[in-house]
Amino acid sequence: MKVIAISQRVEKIVKYNEFRDQVDNRLNFFVIKAGYLPVPIPNFIGCDKLKHSSLLIWLKKINPAGIILSGGDDFGVYKSRDKNEIKMIKWSLAKKIPVLGICRGMQMINKYFGGTKVKIKNHAGTRHKIQGKYCKFRKTVNSFHNWGFKLKNIAEKLKTNTLAEDKTIESIQHKKFKIYGIMWHPEREKVFKKDDLLLMNQIFD
Repeated sequence: MKVIAISQRVEKIVKYNEFRDQVDNRLNFFVIKAGYLPVPIPNFIGCDKLKHSSLLIWLKKINPAGIILSGGDDFGVYKSRDKNEIKMIKWSLAKKIPVLGICRGMQMINKYFGGTKVKIKNHAGTRHKIQGKYCKFRKTVNSFHNWGFKLKNIAEKLKTNTLAEDKTIESIQHKKFKIYGIMWHPEREKVFKKDDLLLMNQIFD
């Protein structure tokens, strides 16, 4: 079974004065359903205080077939995660390892390649129709974000695959490398969608 490395969000637990790396178990189940082994990536191993490029050593050891940049957290809130994901994208490009960015993960991909984002309305805690790719077996996707993209915000090296009704961008891919981004959360569907499982296989097989 191929290994998929997954970045994690950071949660501050005030009661215990702790910062915890977390990944939604539904994302793990989704990855397994698609036929892969999920392996969460600790954020601390990418920090500058550790020597010998610990993240790169760790990635080499687990030898992932692909990387998922998960959702949750805004840029700049937890810099350890930001740095981790930037290093993961650089590593994926060097090793030609495919990447899927989910929600914030798609935003990070666009940011890495020089794109921007804008505040958008009516995309948090709702569903909406999409058009373009990845909607062969469904008409709508879930939506949990307040930041998004218009065509002018997308990096030059990326292309748009899917649009929402308000013309905001719902999915992207790199023009040369196997790097993809989606703004919806496939793991949050009550029943995993066939389009999303097919997309996983398209990217990581």
